[in-house]
Amino acid sequence: MKLSQVLLLLLLFTALSCKQRVQRTAAGRDALRKELMAADSSFSALSAGIGHKKAFLSYIDSTDGTLIRAGKPPVKGKDALAILAATSDSGATLTWKPLFADVAASGELGYTYGTYTYNTTDTSIKGNYCSIWRKNNRGNWRFVVDIGN
Repeated sequence: MKLSQVLLLLLLFTALSCKQRVQRTAAGRDALRKELMAADSSFSALSAGIGHKKAFLSYIDSTDGTLIRAGKPPVKGKDALAILAATSDSGATLTWKPLFADVAASGELGYTYGTYTYNTTDTSIKGNYCSIWRKNNRGNWRFVVDIGN
């Protein structure tokens, strides 16, 4: 076999392997998007089951977690944890439905957005939210920013 034929075959195999790698990466990102949507849905189900206070304490990134609420300054880390710990959720339910998720190519960061409903005994408030998520060292998604209007 001539050197030019060998180089042509090598180039062809390289091109084909690159195409397969891109396809696997796209499939991997799709799987991560579904995983993140499932994590956000599980977070909502936990909120409905045990209350939003405990659910938020379970899903917040304990170091960098930041809460951004309408009309209030953002709170981060220990301050966010303290606010959540002081929250009373008796007589109220908070649930949401993620509508979209995307994940960075690295697979470590992602975001979701959707709609929420906050019900008390005499009122119902509906709104939108956006959460930014990061995978922790155990492979679990935890939110680093939660924004609700």
